[in-house]
Amino acid sequence: MDSAIALFVEKGVEHAKIVDISKKADIGKSTFYEYFKNKADLVCQWVAEKMAGLQVPEEMLADLPDQSSKITLLLRESCNPELASLEMMAMFVEFWRLAINEKHPQARELMKSMYGVYSELLCGWLREGVASGEFVEHNEEEIAAGLIGGVDGLRLQSLVFDDSYRLYKNVETYVTTLLTGLRPGRSC
Repeated sequence: MDSAIALFVEKGVEHAKIVDISKKADIGKSTFYEYFKNKADLVCQWVAEKMAGLQVPEEMLADLPDQSSKITLLLRESCNPELASLEMMAMFVEFWRLAINEKHPQARELMKSMYGVYSELLCGWLREGVASGEFVEHNEEEIAAGLIGGVDGLRLQSLVFDDSYRLYKNVETYVTTLLTGLRPGRSC
């Protein structure tokens, strides 16, 4: 899989050929098809593996004082150095390209599922924040979508700028600013 990912980063999924992947991996073309239906299948398996590794340990969440801290931690960790590496970001761009292409419903469904998991977590914490008085009433689905979309935008910007971009800090500032607007006594 690593050989294919290296080629995808270099050439893009669309321009990388199965024969090139097979050569780089030192396997036969038929061996590739024993493991994957096509290039999109390989990308989806790779993304699913990477996302499965993105888990914030429950004990870390239990020690946090409020819902804002949980939301900030989750979104900041989604931009940790491994996930924000150039290779990883380039592959996520390729994955997004596959997901918006109607020829790749598997990628689209995986993308919806990933966003659904994030949205469900965020919505739950936003609801708990309203129940505890930490946040005012709001449409948690719209706020979750804004949080996820904003962090995605910051991640994409990090591809353009050099190391001075400070993705982690920018995500934390963005999330804190948005959540501050949900606090009682503040207007949205």
